[in-house]
Amino acid sequence: MNFFKKKTVSYKGYSVPEDESYRISLTNTVLTMLLLIVSGLGLSAAFPPLNWEVLAFAAVAYLIKTAMKIVVSWKLFMYGYLWSLTWSFCAYFWLREINVFVPFGIAAVKGLWGGVYAVLVSFAWQWSFRSEKVLMSDFKIREKCSLKWYKGLFFAIFCSALFIALEYIRIGMFPWNFIGVTQYKMLYLIQIVKYTGIYGVSFMVLGVNAVLALAIWTIENKMRSKDVEWQGVIAPALFFAILISAVCCWGYFECRKVEKDYLNGRKVRFGVVQGDISQRRISSAEMAKEALDVYIRLSYELASEKPDIIVWPETAVPYPYFGGNYVSGLYRSYVWQFVRSKKIPLLTGTLDFVRVGRNDYDMTNSALLINSQGRVGAKYAKINRVPFGEFIPFSKYLPESWIEKIGMGRDLRAGTNAAPLPILPGVRAGMAICYESIFASLARDEANLGANMLLAINNDAWYPESSEPEQHVANALFRCVETGLPALRSGNNGASVWILPSGRIGWQMDEKLLDRSRKIGIADGLVQERPVKTFYTRYGDVFLLLLFVVTAGVLLYGFYQYFSVLHTLRRENQEE
Repeated sequence: MNFFKKKTVSYKGYSVPEDESYRISLTNTVLTMLLLIVSGLGLSAAFPPLNWEVLAFAAVAYLIKTAMKIVVSWKLFMYGYLWSLTWSFCAYFWLREINVFVPFGIAAVKGLWGGVYAVLVSFAWQWSFRSEKVLMSDFKIREKCSLKWYKGLFFAIFCSALFIALEYIRIGMFPWNFIGVTQYKMLYLIQIVKYTGIYGVSFMVLGVNAVLALAIWTIENKMRSKDVEWQGVIAPALFFAILISAVCCWGYFECRKVEKDYLNGRKVRFGVVQGDISQRRISSAEMAKEALDVYIRLSYELASEKPDIIVWPETAVPYPYFGGNYVSGLYRSYVWQFVRSKKIPLLTGTLDFVRVGRNDYDMTNSALLINSQGRVGAKYAKINRVPFGEFIPFSKYLPESWIEKIGMGRDLRAGTNAAPLPILPGVRAGMAICYESIFASLARDEANLGANMLLAINNDAWYPESSEPEQHVANALFRCVETGLPALRSGNNGASVWILPSGRIGWQMDEKLLDRSRKIGIADGLVQERPVKTFYTRYGDVFLLLLFVVTAGVLLYGFYQYFSVLHTLRRENQEE
């Protein structure tokens, strides 16, 4: 026996020295981690401010390919977590302007879904899609490299459906930056959302990622075996190529039709005031008075342009319109004098009060319509409050000392009425305050209740330097295409725009979307009296439900296969 002969082990089909296998494995682990980080950064770059939207079509491919290569394990979960952690941190990095630690906390929690995605893709790949399975004594599965065309196609569809399902669950109360949002500038591609919601765009983006993952997997196996066939890649590649081409061609004609119909609407001159006031949630009387003076002065300047209505952003003046203090009294007086003298109605965002008892009141984040007689003609109370900013989730179960530490010192009451505001004769605006414009369900409810335009008032003064306002517009733009309604966005410090029903930005206050400055402007928009309701407005997330069914079906089939094999192994052991 030769004691000096080096021991060898099998590594991925090759015989390598035992002491070298660890080094190779460690190198591959580090390389995989680096590539996953790069992929996560690539997905982040597809969103504003970089807007390299083409990267979204490849940024998930390496994660899928990694899941195809590794069996279900904690190592695979950590790979997926690393990818998701990287992109989540970048996606929510703008929250550093509230607190430097917030992006880390959100990324740490939201990053978990990437690990779950990798594990479920691996499980489905092993038990639902492999073309030939051979049972082994250690209860693992070895595959033949060839993949039937229909299995390749269904695998790509499953990868898309699973990602969207988990993304929907992950986003929860904060539906920010679905992967489909990366394509907000691709007008012809995004017209499909009037049938599918944002999930239709995400489906196509992720399908291309899955095709790339299958291609990489096939190339790697082809290097080791000449028997590998391309049918498992060609079928899904053709499917998504035809799908995207057809959607873009149809979207081109649909976009032209929508914009042609838009020209038949009634012309409305919206006066938009962008005061560029710093964040003043905790404001002194002097600071509130300064904000009031700025907005009133700019409104008088804007009145010479003869707008039909003037719109102020969310909490333009950081004191309640109906408050009992000195500045609130000036607020009411100045606005009353303005609308009475100029005969121009004004819509403003402000804190308001709602009676909840005989002598008790709760505070709401609201929009008030002050008519040309100086009276409140209508109001809207914000329905979707910002967690930890406007309310503390499950606060009634928490000690008061905790609430003071984790919140921002307030617990606003949620509105309950999504009925549009009749801001002008024949113009019914579906309102959104702050981040509400990212909720597709709210825009749908408002459209079904008779809104013929959307109106969002925002105050992004919390984020004076980041790209948050541009990301906000990118997310909100899809509400117009989904409902077929135009939208006005009035911002305190930038990104004030008029969006056509096609998703095209028809007017913007600044030459650059994020040119933060104190300005006034007129948005000449067209509003149809009775717009036709879209499929998505009428029926909602039918496509999303279908994706959940596909996901559940594939996973259930995988579990069936798994337990069938387990039963077979147990029976064979008993026979032995």
